[in-house]
Amino acid sequence: MLGQLYKKRLETKKDAVIDYGAFTDGKNVQLLLTPQSGDYYENRKYEIDFTLDLAAAAVAVQRIDDEHCNPKKEWERLGEPDNLTPSQVVDIKEKTRLVEEPLPFTVEDGKTKLRVGCSTNDVLLITVKAEE
Repeated sequence: MLGQLYKKRLETKKDAVIDYGAFTDGKNVQLLLTPQSGDYYENRKYEIDFTLDLAAAAVAVQRIDDEHCNPKKEWERLGEPDNLTPSQVVDIKEKTRLVEEPLPFTVEDGKTKLRVGCSTNDVLLITVKAEE
C-alpha cells in the first residue's frame, strides 16, 4: 500500500478518531487509514465519514484486516501445517492478495461523501478518482 501512495501529502485534521493520511497526485486523492493500537487484542469497530472537496467518478478500497489479505487465517484454515505444499503456498498467495473493491459514495455540490468501516489494527487504502 505504501508504494501506491501519491507523492504529495495533504494536511489533515489532528483531532480525528483514528490516524489517517491524505495524499494527492494533483487530481485524485488517497486516504490511508491506520486505526492502530498497542493492544493486540483490542478490537474496536469504527464507522468513519469523509467529505472531500472534489467530485468523484469512482472510489475504491484495499484492506488488510481479518478477512482481507490475511495469510495466517488461510494457514489456520488448512489445519496449521508445519510444511506447506507448493500448491498450498500458491493457494494462500492467491486468496490473500491485496485487492481493490468499490466503495459506495455520493457527490453533492461538487463534494464527495463516503463512509467506511474498519476495526482496530486494520489498514485501509481508499483511492478517490476525480471526475474528468
